[in-house]
Amino acid sequence: MSEWPRQKDEIYSYNLFHAAIKSRHNTTGLSSRGFGLVGTFMRVPGGDEDPTPDPDFTLYKDGVLLFVEIKAGENINDSHIDQMQEYGELGLEAVEEFAMQTDLAERYNRDDIVGFEHCIVYGEEFIEECKEEYENCRETLEELAEYAPVLTQERGSTLQLDSGSFSRDEYNDRFSNGIQLPKATDKVIYLPENVELEALSYSITHDIVLNNLNGDSFEATPSEIQNFHGRRDVRLRKIKQSLSFLSYAEACHRQSDGSYLFRRDDLGDILGIEDLLREKRVEEHLEEADGEQAGLQEFL
Repeated sequence: MSEWPRQKDEIYSYNLFHAAIKSRHNTTGLSSRGFGLVGTFMRVPGGDEDPTPDPDFTLYKDGVLLFVEIKAGENINDSHIDQMQEYGELGLEAVEEFAMQTDLAERYNRDDIVGFEHCIVYGEEFIEECKEEYENCRETLEELAEYAPVLTQERGSTLQLDSGSFSRDEYNDRFSNGIQLPKATDKVIYLPENVELEALSYSITHDIVLNNLNGDSFEATPSEIQNFHGRRDVRLRKIKQSLSFLSYAEACHRQSDGSYLFRRDDLGDILGIEDLLREKRVEEHLEEADGEQAGLQEFL
């Protein structure tokens, strides 16, 4: 069974929220209201017994950090509540320490950090169904809202506060008024929080390769592919697995020095990777490749 549709939904949800930050599509974006993006998928450090949440997005405005969790699935479970409780247990000292480990340290001092907020974001359609059709879901939503503001988002609609509240009136006003979202989003984020082989293979081909295939070919080693992902913790083993899959799919060619060559002549195979991802998991494709190789060796 393919894992790609679920991962694709997650990536889309991240990019939809990202569209609310930037003001390209409207004048009510968060950036136009003074919110700056600190980073994505960053861990807030803590001691041995302290919570260490991993917000999907971290924003900053006037000394306050805003931690945002994005959910793409059609369920609210106990782990979501646990996540929001973790944020509630965070101390300002840990948040100050975190801020000084980011680019904020270039412009601000530790004393400039005065507080933080957190929230969780779901799809608008899902939350409407949750409240109207499913009593258990509605009760879980009400419990969740005790620990965090719950926002909804929908393309062509708004990013909007649905239930719960921030501790700061400014945030309640900003998100109650809503932020207009575009009908189509730019692809800025290609990897979900948990990097899986399907999303990684798509990211390599559609982000790294297509953006660097300026001539007839583009060549890179697994380590260079890892460097392209910057601060994301993308394991080299997974990159090698994805490249093996892409080579099996004839989207690239492994060279004798261990690098991988992507050619413009193979653009059809590069663009066709998503069709293979829809069929089955990358691991299944690799098992198929191993079986074919074993059969060839037996024949020889």
